[in-house]
Amino acid sequence: MTTKTSVSTIVNVGGGGAALLLAVYALGSYMWADQKEPGCMADYQNIANFAFRSPDGRLMSAIEVQAQAGADERGLMENTQIVELLSGPVDAALEVRLGRTDPADPMSAVGVDFAWRPLGLVAASSACLRYSIWLPNDFEFGTGGSLPGLFGGNAPALDGEKTTEGFAVRPKWTRDAVGEVLAESPVNDGGDAKSYGYRQLAFERGRWTTIEQEVVLNSAGATDGKLRVWKDGVMLVDEHDVKLRDDEQTGISGVVARAGFLARGRGAPTGPRATLQLSPMEIGWR
Repeated sequence: MTTKTSVSTIVNVGGGGAALLLAVYALGSYMWADQKEPGCMADYQNIANFAFRSPDGRLMSAIEVQAQAGADERGLMENTQIVELLSGPVDAALEVRLGRTDPADPMSAVGVDFAWRPLGLVAASSACLRYSIWLPNDFEFGTGGSLPGLFGGNAPALDGEKTTEGFAVRPKWTRDAVGEVLAESPVNDGGDAKSYGYRQLAFERGRWTTIEQEVVLNSAGATDGKLRVWKDGVMLVDEHDVKLRDDEQTGISGVVARAGFLARGRGAPTGPRATLQLSPMEIGWR
């Protein structure tokens, strides 16, 4: 799968040499056998990458990754590590342990959770998010789980709590590996999340899967927003009646990078069966 060679915004690494390095990375990171053309990233000129390698090519430390994630991250230091890959869509991934950092403490961090706000992204009206995930052959889907998605305004509420300001659109899986995309916004009837693509999106063990999401925000108070989701280059969700905001001042702020079990990890598996790998996230916006 290829991506655009014209990249007008590259974030997280400074300097001309670093920009060249990341431009080459952006071109090649999603090219591998039998991968289809991406669905939406080619339509965006402003692109940012959440990097796992430093400008000199070494794997980033946990502190460097935490600096990109911001002060409100949860679980990065305890539940993740950057690992080098010998095969797959990229050469480095974030390995995430989805269980609790302390099984005896119901308030301890579950998986990883942070809001990534790339520099230059200010109240965008549409955005495309792309990343790949790998689940081990013996992965346990547990109580269901959540994956990174797009958000606007304040970072979304924790699992089990209603979002009172802003919005979030992110994929989730159920205990039987069925997928869906939930759109959370207080402007929805009753403030409940709306489900899109239920049973159209499925999660498979033992292989890399590329997920690409595009959100086009609705006009003020209207129900004319769009949500599209691709899996390995195949469009599975194409909705044209999405409402996420009541005013046009609320725009897309970035990525809610949440990977963890639902129900705050109660009764969830632990260890290798509860671990996944996440490629560097890439976001385009306008």
